[in-house]
Amino acid sequence: MLLRSRSAPLVIRADLQHDPQHSPEPIILEYASRLSTLDICGPSNTLEMFFSNLQPSVGSTTRLRCLRVISTSDPQSTPLWLPRNFLRCKEDAQKLEANLAPVQLHLHGCAFPWDSPSYSNITHLHLANISPLQSPTTEQLLEILVTSPRLETLALVHCSLSSLRGFPVTLPQLTSFVLSTESTAIFILLLHFLRLPDTAMVTVTCKDRPNHAYRLAIHLFCKSSSASQYDTVQIRHQNGLILHLSHSCTSYSRVFRLEMSKWAEGNNIVVATESILDALDFSSVTTLHLAGFESIPRRVGTNGELVCSLLLLYIRMSRYTPRLHTLHIHGSFPPRWLDFMLAEAMLRVGVSHYLSCLGSYQINFIMVGPTWPSLRRLCLHAIDFAAPVVTFRQPDTTPPTLAAVLRALMWARKRGHAPFWRLQLADGCSGLTTTDVSEFEVFVDVDHMQPEGDTASGNATRFMSGLPEQKDSEALREEAIGAFAAMVESIGRIVVQRSTLRADGASASGV
Repeated sequence: MLLRSRSAPLVIRADLQHDPQHSPEPIILEYASRLSTLDICGPSNTLEMFFSNLQPSVGSTTRLRCLRVISTSDPQSTPLWLPRNFLRCKEDAQKLEANLAPVQLHLHGCAFPWDSPSYSNITHLHLANISPLQSPTTEQLLEILVTSPRLETLALVHCSLSSLRGFPVTLPQLTSFVLSTESTAIFILLLHFLRLPDTAMVTVTCKDRPNHAYRLAIHLFCKSSSASQYDTVQIRHQNGLILHLSHSCTSYSRVFRLEMSKWAEGNNIVVATESILDALDFSSVTTLHLAGFESIPRRVGTNGELVCSLLLLYIRMSRYTPRLHTLHIHGSFPPRWLDFMLAEAMLRVGVSHYLSCLGSYQINFIMVGPTWPSLRRLCLHAIDFAAPVVTFRQPDTTPPTLAAVLRALMWARKRGHAPFWRLQLADGCSGLTTTDVSEFEVFVDVDHMQPEGDTASGNATRFMSGLPEQKDSEALREEAIGAFAAMVESIGRIVVQRSTLRADGASASGV
């Protein structure tokens, strides 16, 4: 077969871990000049012997365009160094850069010496599980990138760096950058030196213990993203932070993952979200996803300082997203946000309550204008409508249902000329009756999705619409105000110091 194919490119894939008896060494030695792809994996000692036996072919693999080497041994043991000149000999590296053929390089648990000419003119570079015993300095990694101006994809997975010194490197043709690291410090270091195109897809995963460095990491990630490239932001707090930027009409995507244990403890959720608001340009954002905020400790009910922080967060987020028209809530509303949203909407139509958290700020809120004036679509995911809307109610009070609070919010926004147009009850919503859905339809169009494969109609997220009971405007008004009063009285009075809060969303302490 090889004789008949003559000079056709040769693709070789071999697994020396499970089939060490069928090594492709003889074929490569005989047809090295035709080799275009070599994909090989195995223990480090087997791979070391394999490449040592190929030394006679070094310099002959001029057509090799893709090299994938995976060491299955523990990278913390003896490092596996590949032959310095396997891909490029010294003479190749001295040729004009334009004459060097581009190469795709995927190295897992092994590496060429970091000053090897084999790293020249790479279009796809993937380094994974490079142990500290073998890791490059930051300068060495940046030097490799400089010699590959046509680099399109760069992936660094558990690849540590052994120094802090470096220099700026521009990667004009990069389309994808993937980084997975055990330390936020490495991400901060790389993003400080790398100049990435606005259109590049970026995925960053940092696993670290909670520390102050994550705020700087968030800042650098946000500042590296151009506001003109995204219109959708997802903020998810699930065992850490996931910040996802995308565009509804393009394939643009940037993802920052911060994996930390005990993330919900302390004030990390609020602080991290504030850091995003400080650094990210929300001027073009039209769609916002919020998830995981239910992990904030429920002590918020009696903690005036935390209530103040959540109120500030709500005000700032609504002010910083003036073009927002679609809001997705996953799992649960952030604590107290329904209280804030309803109190502020009621305030716009002249309804207030002396126990409301906004009671001492009525004039300020009226002057700065409504929050989220363009919000028209509310999408709820995996919301349990049977769960209590107030988890820390005052004695001898009866809190309203979540459905009643949402109807009151819809009524107030419609009266305040900032109506919701559509309510989407997405996958996982439960605890609603057909009557609830019918009463929603008095104010908005309701979309209700049924989970895939679920044909039941009684307790899933699909409901019979039915015809709502006809109520006059005065009855609707009394129901809405009654739900608002019941919610406020169930929560009770929480004192928020006026000196710490301004209506523009800033704080005297610089939060």
